[in-house]
Amino acid sequence: MERSFSSPAEYSPSTTGTSLLSETDESDYSSSYFDLGLGENGLRIGHWNVDYLTTTKFEQIKLFLLGNMCSGRSQLDALFISETFLKPDVPDTCYAIPGFIIHRRDRKTNGGGIMALISQDFTAKRRSDLESAEVEAIWLEVCPYKSKRSIILGSFYRPSSSRMDDDVKIEELIERVHLLNKETIIVSDINIDYKDRKNYDKHRLAKGLRGMNFKQLVDFITRPVSKTCLDHVYCNQPQRINFVTTADIGLADHLPVFVVRKYARENLNRQSFRIKYRDMKSFDEDQFKRTLEQIPWETAFVFEDIDDVVYAWEKMFNSALDDHCPSREKRIKHTTQPPWMISAVIEKLHFRDHLLKVARKSDNSADWANY
Repeated sequence: MERSFSSPAEYSPSTTGTSLLSETDESDYSSSYFDLGLGENGLRIGHWNVDYLTTTKFEQIKLFLLGNMCSGRSQLDALFISETFLKPDVPDTCYAIPGFIIHRRDRKTNGGGIMALISQDFTAKRRSDLESAEVEAIWLEVCPYKSKRSIILGSFYRPSSSRMDDDVKIEELIERVHLLNKETIIVSDINIDYKDRKNYDKHRLAKGLRGMNFKQLVDFITRPVSKTCLDHVYCNQPQRINFVTTADIGLADHLPVFVVRKYARENLNRQSFRIKYRDMKSFDEDQFKRTLEQIPWETAFVFEDIDDVVYAWEKMFNSALDDHCPSREKRIKHTTQPPWMISAVIEKLHFRDHLLKVARKSDNSADWANY
C-alpha cells in the first residue's frame, strides 16, 4: 500500500503555504490521506509501535482510526499501540476516541506500555486472568458483530534486550491462551527479525509459537531504518485471514501492521452524521452588539427561581443569535473534523512519508537524515 510518491519530481508541496482548495476540497484531501484502504468488510485489526505516544502522534492515529465516517464505521475495529511510554497516573480521558473503549497496560518504569482501542460495536472482555506481572501484554475476548463465537485478540511487547528466561515467560503466557482452544490473533512487536529466517526459525519463542499451531503472517519490512520485520501477526486459524498489509506512514520508526479477518457485517446498523452550526457568512458584529444593547435584559430578573431567570435570559440571547447567525444543518463525512488538519498540514504529512519512501529506496545516509 503506497502512501507516498515514487520520485522527488512527483511531489511538490506548496512553497507559499497558501491553500488553493475550497473547504469541501480540504475535507476530501484530508479524507484521502487518512484512508487506509482496508475496505469495510471483515474484522480489521491493527498494531503500531509508535515509540512514545505524544499528543501530535495520537491526533494523527485518531484520524487514521476513524477515517471516513460517512459509512457509520471506523477504519479499524481494534488497534493495539505499543511503546506508549504512558504512566498510570495519565487518565484514559486524555486518549478518548468516540466509539472506542480503552484498555491499557502501562509500565511503571521508563518506556514500554501497551494501549488497546476496541470498538464499542463488539462485546469485549479484558482477560486479566491470562496476563502476568512479568510480561507486558493485553488479552481481550471479543465477540465481533453480534457473533456468539468469541475469539481472542492480544498483543505483547518483547523488548530487544529480552533474554531466554524472558522468552520462557512469554511462551508460558501464550500457552495459557492456547489452552482455551479458541481462535486467537496476536499482533505484536517481538523484536525478532522474520527476514532473517535462519535465526528466526531456530529462535526459542518462534519454535514455541509454531508448536502451539500459530502461523506468522507478516513477510514485509516493518522497521525501514533497519530493514527488519519485527512487528508480527500470529494466528492459529490462518485460513480465516483475508489479508495482511502495511502503509508507508512516517509517524514513527515502525510502520503500522493491519490484518483483516473474514467476517460478515450485515448485522451492523448503518448511520449517517449530521451537525448543526451557526451560519456566520452574513454576520455583522457591530449590528449584533446594537441588538444586544436593545434587549430588555432586566425582564429576565422578574422571576424568583434562578432556573427561570436563566431560561428567560437564554431565550432572549438565542433569539438575537437566530436573527444574525441562523442555525443550519448539514451532512458531514467525519464525526470529528479537527480545524487544524488543513491541506498545508496534509502536504507536510505527505512529504514526510515521501522522504521515508525515498530513504527506503536509496538506503542513503543523507536521505535517512532528511527523513
